[in-house]
Amino acid sequence: MVVYLHGDGGNAKLVNRQIAPHRDRPFVFLAPISPLVEEGVRGHYTKWNSEIVGEIVNEVIAEHSIDEANCSLMGVSMGGSEAWGLPFYHPELFRRVVVMSGSCHPWKLKHYPKIPVRVFSRSKEPWLPQHTNTVNSAKQFGLDFVHTIWPGAGHGACRQRTMANEALWKWLGSGE
Repeated sequence: MVVYLHGDGGNAKLVNRQIAPHRDRPFVFLAPISPLVEEGVRGHYTKWNSEIVGEIVNEVIAEHSIDEANCSLMGVSMGGSEAWGLPFYHPELFRRVVVMSGSCHPWKLKHYPKIPVRVFSRSKEPWLPQHTNTVNSAKQFGLDFVHTIWPGAGHGACRQRTMANEALWKWLGSGE
């Protein structure tokens, strides 16, 4: 199973479009939608709640007989930051993590579980300093991660290039 966490501009329709090209892959996709900050305000969602997302993942695993040893986490932007943070709170849930344009507080990384992470950033990133600090902290604390910067990419292109990366999908599906 791949748990996909959208960014601040996400909604059910957009998330469906983002994962639709990958539905033929050998994964079950779980893509929760974060609640809006204020009803009727388009594109402004609350930050992900790690406790609630963890409960949802556990419930889906239990109800649908998902192999919990093969559950991966993928997030973009606000969802990418949660993809960094969620394994800190639920280290038993995820086998692999993919972060697209996300950042995390170094304290969480200092206590991060032994989970391999693939990090993707864009070169035209307004938040590049935060992402760079996160990557530097991950290095400092010895996390198992690989960082890729997409040259010339903006926010949407980072997600598009990452989601089109066949090597990433093979990595997610491999038993290594």
